[in-house]
Amino acid sequence: MQDKAFLNAGWYGPLPDVAAEAIRASIEAEYAHGRPIMSHIQAIREDKEALRREFAALLNAPPESVALTHHTTDGMNIVTLGFDWRPGDEVATTNLEHEAGFFPLYIIQQRFGVRINIADVGVGEEPLEAIAAALTPRTRLLSVSHVSYSSGARFPLEEVIALAHARGIPVLVDGAQSVGVFPVDVTALNVDYYAAPGQKWLCGPEGVGALYIRPDRLTELQPTYPNFNTIQTHDWQGRFTLNPTAVRYETGTIYPAVLAGMRASLRWFQEEVGAEWAYARIAHIAAYTRRKLAGLPGVRLVTPEKRQASLVNFLPVGWSAAQMAGLVAELDRRGFIIRSISHAPYCVRVSCGFYNTEAEIDGLCDALADVLAAGPEAVSIPDWAVQYNLATEPVY
Repeated sequence: MQDKAFLNAGWYGPLPDVAAEAIRASIEAEYAHGRPIMSHIQAIREDKEALRREFAALLNAPPESVALTHHTTDGMNIVTLGFDWRPGDEVATTNLEHEAGFFPLYIIQQRFGVRINIADVGVGEEPLEAIAAALTPRTRLLSVSHVSYSSGARFPLEEVIALAHARGIPVLVDGAQSVGVFPVDVTALNVDYYAAPGQKWLCGPEGVGALYIRPDRLTELQPTYPNFNTIQTHDWQGRFTLNPTAVRYETGTIYPAVLAGMRASLRWFQEEVGAEWAYARIAHIAAYTRRKLAGLPGVRLVTPEKRQASLVNFLPVGWSAAQMAGLVAELDRRGFIIRSISHAPYCVRVSCGFYNTEAEIDGLCDALADVLAAGPEAVSIPDWAVQYNLATEPVY
């Protein structure tokens, strides 16, 4: 962060010194003393137990209801694939979901004959009516983001959950763009399943996240990835009992250095940064970013103002999706790391973190104004954008 303005926490957050040091110490201990020794194995178990408790505290959840995952996508898959799906069952979602939410639904559609009902909520300004219309008597799950990664809209999750529960439908939430951005109280929300990342606003390393399963839902899902910790007791004739906690759903080994780094990041976020301060700072810097972008010629904001969280998504008017990728690459060269969204609603995204400053936003907007003034023909389209044929997307 001393070299560039890092404005892409919605993908990865910056790694703090304490996490890097914890990762380094874990790797050095493995290298010096070996891995398959009981003291090492016990230390890993203790780290995992502690990390479950720390994620549980962050989400206001009972520790036994939290499973460690490798990322948000892991959690979305564990829940989606854990249902006893039958042909004719239906699942509902929205048009603003990440692939982590969409693709598991595609798999159950192909594998089990499940019908997917997609609510077109526009950019998420008023999503309730469309979500309600996507729910039918055959809907067994609603899969939805807390904050849309593609439009930046924060869904009214309390109302969404109440709507689904009134029809007896459980709700799975993709929390990739919400955990670490504002307080998430899964108990107060009465949410059924909530998948969370570690590497974004919590500034942990990649390769670790968490999945909350409401205690009364623990026995309703089947484990999709059985491993050593899935089963509590068994015999050699196939009789077994499952682990009574959410640990039964964990997918296997998480690299010990990652566990150590995530614990360090979480403690740092909670104790040194201060979660409440971080939430307030993120809200402030996102609002500041929105105001600055709104004042630029050729910029149209995509994120609905009343649904603003930490993501500020905007459209450079007249630019194709491929050219937006080129704009992002040019801003990267100038020291500002953001990203583009290469599918509908086709936009550019600024992810605001508690560590960002007003001066960085000012610098971003100055650089953006300069690039926009030169026009889309002045940027170089990255190879990956051409490869995926984004250059043929219609301009706005």
